[in-house]
Amino acid sequence: MPVKIPFDGKNATSCLCLRCPVQIKSACAKEKDASAGVSDPLPNESPRLYCSKGLAECKDIEGEAICICGSCEVWKANSLVKGNPAYHFCVRGKPK
Repeated sequence: MPVKIPFDGKNATSCLCLRCPVQIKSACAKEKDASAGVSDPLPNESPRLYCSKGLAECKDIEGEAICICGSCEVWKANSLVKGNPAYHFCVRGKPK
């Protein structure tokens, strides 16, 4: 059964993607976040919630860096440790 995580303002506000070592240095992610709304985000415009939307559009992320999914409230609330993949959604895709 696929994991369905709502791409909404509540989850976007709780999301740690922008603080994650995988994309913290990404100029693309910073630019996308500055122009995207957090209260009513659009998946193709936001560098957040990869567990909901899947792969990152930005190519300047560091996919081999240690991720911090395990400390994310969205990850915990949706039991994503049981998903496949359980981490690095921005480079591996959304969990199933």
